[in-house]
Amino acid sequence: MSKEIKVSFEIHNRAILKKALSQLGYVFTETGDEIAVSGDFYMPVRFNIAHKDVSFDNMDTKKVNAIKQAYSVGYYRDQAIREGSQVAQEVMSDGSIRLRIQ
Repeated sequence: MSKEIKVSFEIHNRAILKKALSQLGYVFTETGDEIAVSGDFYMPVRFNIAHKDVSFDNMDTKKVNAIKQAYSVGYYRDQAIREGSQVAQEVMSDGSIRLRIQ
């Protein structure tokens, strides 16, 4: 059964979220503190930066998790590079991503 859900998800860097969405091939629009993602979803995915959450249809959980993963990898990679660290990325057999920061 399809229904809208909302989960906590804090966006620290709007530009990294937009870059992750573009890399995944999604089209999005910005209105104030919200980024709405359209595409092959049951309903638009909405990241609300001020409220620190994301709302979406529960049937799109896997796709939203992929967006969240791409954002998180981009965010931590950016943070490590800013601190002068080297970053290596490895995709695991289960689809998770391991970042090695040195």
